[in-house]
Amino acid sequence: MAYEAKYTLRVLIDDWVEETPWELEGEHGLSFYVETPESKFLFDCGHTGAAWRNAEKMGVDLSAVDFVALSHSHYDHAGGFPALLAHVKPKVLYTGPDFWQEKYSYDREKDEYLYKGCGFTADNLAAWGIEQRECQDMIRLDNHATLFTGFARTTDFEHIPEKFVRGAAKEPDSFTDEVCLLLEEGNGLCMVVGCSHRGIVNMVAAVKARTGKQVLRVVGGIHLAGASEACVSQTVNELKNLGVAYFNLCHCSLDACHSSGVWPMYLDTFAAGSAICSGQEEGGPLLAAILYDSRTHTTEKAAAFIAEGVQRAGLQPACFHIDEADAEYIEKADLIILGSPTYMASVTAKMKTWLEEKGSKLDLAYKVGGAFATEQYIHGGGENAIREMLTFMMVQGMMTYSGGKAYGKPIIHLGPVGMSQDIGSFRDLFVAYGERMGKLAAWLA
Repeated sequence: MAYEAKYTLRVLIDDWVEETPWELEGEHGLSFYVETPESKFLFDCGHTGAAWRNAEKMGVDLSAVDFVALSHSHYDHAGGFPALLAHVKPKVLYTGPDFWQEKYSYDREKDEYLYKGCGFTADNLAAWGIEQRECQDMIRLDNHATLFTGFARTTDFEHIPEKFVRGAAKEPDSFTDEVCLLLEEGNGLCMVVGCSHRGIVNMVAAVKARTGKQVLRVVGGIHLAGASEACVSQTVNELKNLGVAYFNLCHCSLDACHSSGVWPMYLDTFAAGSAICSGQEEGGPLLAAILYDSRTHTTEKAAAFIAEGVQRAGLQPACFHIDEADAEYIEKADLIILGSPTYMASVTAKMKTWLEEKGSKLDLAYKVGGAFATEQYIHGGGENAIREMLTFMMVQGMMTYSGGKAYGKPIIHLGPVGMSQDIGSFRDLFVAYGERMGKLAAWLA
């Protein structure tokens, strides 16, 4: 049966940036692009609108966004919403209760309250012609996604910092406006959070109690910056006791959690450019390894184009020159793509040596494989080079694929071939190929 991902989650903006060919921007903020079989939407919008520039670089079509949900009204999660309107005007904005209460943070050194709110008002929203829907308990966004709020604070070790206040009276902020996003994952749920100001353990416990489902994965920020080692340790132990198996943490949690030494090995770094395609038992995104030989950087550029397409399909790509190929990563990868310049209507001597001496020693059986080539002139033997790499893959027991012509244009037979003199003009071909290969790997996962 064909594999149908229940969701794809892509990080458009974060404090950290994934190493990708896109040269993404980072800022103190968070925004996710979410795709289910029924909807395309945004959860949080970052601070300045840099998320939307990143989206363009990542190939995310913002004009297809159906609606937006905001985890809470702090500037680093909601401030980028007005800038989004230059790209798309969503019909609905989902928020939690008390969203319009102004947010402040007390600066002890300056002895003043600094505004930390979203920067727009309910009147602005009405003037823009956008409907606000307030989540009071749970709101079903579609058959695969739900907003959830109302988190009782029951733990004695999770505290909201005193500096956070709200309203004209500057009362302590209890963050009743906070919501999380629940996505179906396996027999349980993926829980996407903004900052978890109410306490991540409180939030997971509330979701489990009221839905009757296990939270298998936590994605986002859990606000442990400055937390003690004891607090971090207790947090992870409580989450594990509640059944959380996978963590994709970012924004206001990454440094503290990674440096604590108590988090499990499957704490995955999440940053701008990262993605999850659901349906994997191991808990992380499907991995793709793109190996190439390149002397003038032409084939290297083609590999980067392919990586862009692979990531569009929801996989996590990594490109390696064969001199620096990471054997451990390659053996973990679900998709392997080989690329070579064409020499004497075949692969280069260096690629051939790698295939025979190093590649043949790797355990590659059952992996999806494909190949691409660059050449100096038309009919320069590129498809012969591709055929040689595909033959190697078949001998290794891999499942080879070409991204063939059944997709329509661009038509690709054995694999894409680009001209060395102007490789940039072949970008769309290589990106399309990477996306097709990635979709096949996800289909088979």
